[in-house]
Amino acid sequence: MNFKLFMIAAAALFLSACGGDGGGTSTAQTDGTGTTIDTTNPTNTDTNTISATGSAVIGTSLGANSFEIGLIGDMPYAEQDNAWTNVRDELNTAALSFVVHLGNFKAFNSQCDDTYYNTLLNQFNTLTHPLVYTPGENDWATCNRIDNGAYYFQERLDRLRGLFTAGTESLGQNKLTLKRQSTEMVSYGAYSENALWTMNNVTFASVHVVGYGNNTEVPGDQASIDDAVTTLQRGGESADRQAANLAWLTHIFAQAKGTQGLMLFMHQGNPAWDYPPQAGRSAGVYAAFFAELTRLTAAYGKPVLLAHARQQVSAASSTNNRNDFSYFRVDKPNLAPGEAGDIRHLNRVEVFGDEDMHWVRVLVNPDSTDVFYVQPEIVDPNRRVVSATTPVGVSSCGFCGDNTQSFDVGVIADQPISVLPDAEWNNLIADMETTTLRFAVHLGNTRADIDNLPCTDGHFGGVLGKFNAFSKPFFYTPGENDWALCGKSTLSIPANPSERLARIRQFFTAQGNQSFGQETLFVDSQSDFISFRKYSENKMWSVNNVLFATMHTVGATPEATTANNGGTTPIIARHNNFNDITGTDPDEFTERQSANLNWIATAFKQATNQNAPGIAFFTHGHSDWLDLDNRNATSFNEAYGQIIELLRSEAITFGKPVLLVHSGSKDYFRIDKPLTNDTVPADTTSYQLLENFTRVESFGGAQHAQNDVLHNLAHWVRITVDPTHPDVFLIRAEMVETN
Repeated sequence: MNFKLFMIAAAALFLSACGGDGGGTSTAQTDGTGTTIDTTNPTNTDTNTISATGSAVIGTSLGANSFEIGLIGDMPYAEQDNAWTNVRDELNTAALSFVVHLGNFKAFNSQCDDTYYNTLLNQFNTLTHPLVYTPGENDWATCNRIDNGAYYFQERLDRLRGLFTAGTESLGQNKLTLKRQSTEMVSYGAYSENALWTMNNVTFASVHVVGYGNNTEVPGDQASIDDAVTTLQRGGESADRQAANLAWLTHIFAQAKGTQGLMLFMHQGNPAWDYPPQAGRSAGVYAAFFAELTRLTAAYGKPVLLAHARQQVSAASSTNNRNDFSYFRVDKPNLAPGEAGDIRHLNRVEVFGDEDMHWVRVLVNPDSTDVFYVQPEIVDPNRRVVSATTPVGVSSCGFCGDNTQSFDVGVIADQPISVLPDAEWNNLIADMETTTLRFAVHLGNTRADIDNLPCTDGHFGGVLGKFNAFSKPFFYTPGENDWALCGKSTLSIPANPSERLARIRQFFTAQGNQSFGQETLFVDSQSDFISFRKYSENKMWSVNNVLFATMHTVGATPEATTANNGGTTPIIARHNNFNDITGTDPDEFTERQSANLNWIATAFKQATNQNAPGIAFFTHGHSDWLDLDNRNATSFNEAYGQIIELLRSEAITFGKPVLLVHSGSKDYFRIDKPLTNDTVPADTTSYQLLENFTRVESFGGAQHAQNDVLHNLAHWVRITVDPTHPDVFLIRAEMVETN
C-alpha cells in the first residue's frame, strides 16, 4: 500500500500486563510466539540497532533498525510507592531502548523539598534503561503553595534543572547522549531541560510546556506565597520559556529534516487541542506553540508523534471532578479545517498517570512509512479492576476456526457521502482490497445529510451493490443519515423515517444469515429471536473464537420537520432518535433500545460460553457519546446511558478485552479508554479506570471538513486480531493516499 501518511497503532485491550514481557530480563524477551528477541539496550544514540523478528506490539514486527521505547508520566504521587515500584520493575524487564518521563513526579499539593527531589533522582537512576525527563507544573510551578513548602517557583525550577537535566547525558543506568537547548542555542542557555537526540534515523526531542496556563495562572485553590509581583514574574517566565520553545521547535524540525520521523515529548495534556474548542478550555498561551507545531509538521511532511501526560484542565476551568481527566488515548488532534498537516502527519498519544499507574510502549520502525506504533501496557499488579484469568488461546468453540491465527479487519464509516463520492469510495475500497482482510465493517451513514440527496430505494440499491462487490465478507450497521433524518422537509423528496428504516432492513438483510461481499461469513441475527424479529441489522459472528457483533445506535437527530402521514410534526434535537416530542414512531427508540440491551447481554453470554479471548462491538453511535465531558448531559444520558452502563457492567464481569468501534464526525480518529468501573460517585476520587474496555472512533465523512476537499476523510481503520495475545486487538489508522 502507498502511505506517505503517519499511521499510529495502539493495542486496544488488556488481559495481562507486559504485552508478553512478563518474566523476562532486560536483555531478552519473547514475542508471544516463542520467538526470542535480542533486546540489548542501546548506549549510542546514532548507531545502535536491534536485531529482531517480532515485537510485543501485536500485528507488527521488528526490522533491523527497529526499537521500542517506554512512556510514563504523572507518577509517583502520594502513597503510591508499591505501584511505582511495579511500574519500574516492569519497565526494567521490557525490551526498551529508552524511557521518557513526561513530568509531574509529584502531586500538586505535596512537598517540593530537596529530599524528595533527590529520592526521585535516585529512583530514576535505578532504571536499567536510559531515562529522559521533561518537567511538569507540579514539579516546580506549584511549589509556591504553602502545602508544597512555600518555595519561590523560579528557585525550584533552577534546582530541578541542576539535578535532572544537567550535562549531556540522560538519567538511568545506561545513558543516552543528548543535545540540549542550553548548549545548542547560546541565547537560551537556561533551558537545559529541552533535549534532542537521534536513534536509527528517527529524531526525538523534549519541549518544556506545562499546565496552569503554562505558568501564567496561580496554582490551585490553597494559600500560596504568590503576590502581585510573583504573578507578574510568572508571566515573564512563561513568556520567556514560550520564546525558547518556539525557537527550539524550529531547531528540532531543522535537525529532523533528514530523518524518517519525529517524536516530541512535553508535559501539558491537551491544552485546548480541539476544534471547536471544548467548553471551558481556551488555547490561550498555547495557541502560538501549536500553530507553529502545525506549520512545521506540514512542511516536514513525515510522521510526527507528540506524547504528553494525562489531561487535567487548568484551575481556572476545573470543575474538580473526574470529567477533568482522561486516561489514555491515541488520536489525530482535531484542529480547525484548513490547518495544513492536521490529519496527514500530526498525531498524539496521551499516557496514563496518577491513579492509573501503567505505561505506554512505542515501537519505532524507521523502515516503515508509518514509523510509530503505540500500545498501552497495563501493569498487572496495579490493576484496579480484576480481570478474568482465562488462559490465552484456550477455546471451547468448535466452529470458530483456528484460534491461534491472527487476522485483519477493515472498518469504514460515513462513506460514500463526500463531494466526490464515486472517486473517493473507489479509492477507499481499492486501498482496502490491496491488503488481506478477513472481513470489513461499515459503521453507517451511506448518504450525506444534505438537502439534494434523498433517501430513495435507488440510493439503497446502489450502496448494496457496492457492499456486495467487495471481495471479502462485508457487514453494515445503519446510521442516522440512512433513515432517521430522511423526513426533513428540506429534502428534495422527504420520506417517513420509520418506513425508510423498514426498507433498509429489507435491503440489507436479504441475505439472511450471510454477510455481504463476494466471500461470505455465516452470522447470527437478533431477528432469529421472536421477541426481536424486526432487528435483523443486529448481527453476531465469530472468527478464530473472537466474537464480533453489530449494534444499532445512531447519532444526532437535529431539530427539523418530519413528514408524518402527509403532514408535518416538529421534533426536538436528540441523539439516537430519542425524542421528547415524537416523530413518526413514538416507540421506535424505546423498542430499539430494548433490543440493543438484549443484544449486548446476549453477545457477552455467548462470548463467555465459547471462552472467547475478546469481544468487539460495531455501531454508528455518536462521536461524543462516551466523552467524559458529555456523559452526564441529559440528551446523551437519555440516548445512550443504559447502553453505556450495561457495557460497563458486562465488561467488568467478562474481564477480558472489550472493544467498541463507532463512527466519527467531530474527531478525525482516536483510540482511548473512556470508561471507569462505576457511575459518577459522590466521592470523585474513588473512580477506577476500566482497563479492559477500549473505544475506537473511525474516520467520519466530509461534513466535518466543511466541504474542503483538501481535508477528505475517506480513510479506514485496520484492526489486527490475535486470539493468542493477551491484548487481542491492535488498531491503526490507514490513510488512503489518493484521498
